[in-house]
Amino acid sequence: MRGTKHVQGGRARRNFRAGDRTFGLPGAATRTARVFAQGYGVAEVETGRPVDAERTVFAPASVAKLITATAVMQLVERGRIDLNADVNQYLTTFKIDDAYPGRPVTMANLLTHTAGFAGGDFGTGAATARDVHPLGAHLADHQPPRIRPPGARAVYSNYGMGLAGYLVEVRSGLPFHQYVQENIFRPLGMTHSSMAQPEPAPVAQALAPGYRLQDGHQVRADGAKYGHMPPHGAGFRSTATDMAAFMLAQLAGGGRILRPDSVRLMQSRHFGNAEGTAGMGYGFQEYFRNGRRLLVHRGNIPGYFAIMALIPDRGIGVYASYNGIGKGGPDSAWSLVNAFADRFAPPPPRRAARRARCPTSPSTPAPTVRPWPPT
Repeated sequence: MRGTKHVQGGRARRNFRAGDRTFGLPGAATRTARVFAQGYGVAEVETGRPVDAERTVFAPASVAKLITATAVMQLVERGRIDLNADVNQYLTTFKIDDAYPGRPVTMANLLTHTAGFAGGDFGTGAATARDVHPLGAHLADHQPPRIRPPGARAVYSNYGMGLAGYLVEVRSGLPFHQYVQENIFRPLGMTHSSMAQPEPAPVAQALAPGYRLQDGHQVRADGAKYGHMPPHGAGFRSTATDMAAFMLAQLAGGGRILRPDSVRLMQSRHFGNAEGTAGMGYGFQEYFRNGRRLLVHRGNIPGYFAIMALIPDRGIGVYASYNGIGKGGPDSAWSLVNAFADRFAPPPPRRAARRARCPTSPSTPAPTVRPWPPT
C-alpha cells in the first residue's frame, strides 16, 4: 500500500467533506491502516480547535467490543477461559439463570451475541463517572431474561459483551480497564486510549465534545458519556492513530497481543442468519462489498459514532470516529467504508467473488444458521 497516500487522501477528503455537508457533522478523524491518517473539521465548535488524528480523543463506543473480544482471546490462549464452557463455572457472586437446562451460555455465545438474552439493554449509561455502578454488581442486578436457547439466534446484546468483559476481570484478577490497559493498549503503544471511568486527565483534556444538530446549529449533546458496563463500549476513549495500532495487530496476525491462530479464530465466521447472509465472528460482524468479505464494527453514543472495517484478504483497514450525529450522520460511516472498499479492494476474480458473494450490509449482528457449540 505504499505510495497510495495521495490517492486515499484525495478520495477520503472528498468523502468526509461531502459527509460534513450532507450529514451536518462537526468533525471526524480517520486512519487507514498502513496508508493515511487525517483529521477533518473541528474538535470543538465553540473555539474552532481542529481535529488532530494523533491527539484528538473521541468516544468510539461499541467499537470497544473488539477490544473486549481480544482480551477474552488472550485469556483463552493462557488457558484461563474455555470458549465452550458454561460461564457459570467462572462466576462466583452471581449466576446466569438456568432457563434452558443442559444448554448453558458459553463465552462463544457471548462473543457472537447468541446467548439468548432479551434485547433492549436500556439503562446502561451514566451521565458522570460518579454515577457508574461496579461492573459485577450491575450485571448481577440487571440480568435480562433468557428468551431463547443459546445458539438459536443472534440478537445484539450489550449485557452479553459486558458479561464477557466481567469474566476477563474474574479470570485475570484485574479490573477490566486495568487489564486492557496493561495487555492491549500498552503493548500496542495506544497512549491516548482508556476504558477507565473517569478517564485519565490527559485523555479527558484531549476529548472532543460530542454535538447534535438543533435548529441548524451544533449544540453540545446531552446524555450518557459513561456507563455501567465498560466492556460493551461505555466510557471508551481513543484516537484514530491509536485505533490504527489495534487494526494493524488484527491485520498482522496479532502483533504483540495475540497469536495468529487466535486472530484467525476471532475473524472466522461462527454464525449467520442463513446461507448468503452476513454473519458473526468473535466480536466482528461480516460485511460484504464488491464480492469481498469485510469485518466491521460500529458504535454510537449521544454525540459520537465510529466505525472500523478490515479487509483481511488485502491486509488493509479503515477506522473513522466522529464527534457529532448530525442529520443521520452514522450513515456516512457506511459511505466511507464503501468508498474505501471500492478504491482499495475492487471486485476479485469472478470465481472468488461467487464464493464470497453476500448482499447484506448489517447494522446489527446477523442471526445464526447453526447452534454453537455444534450439535
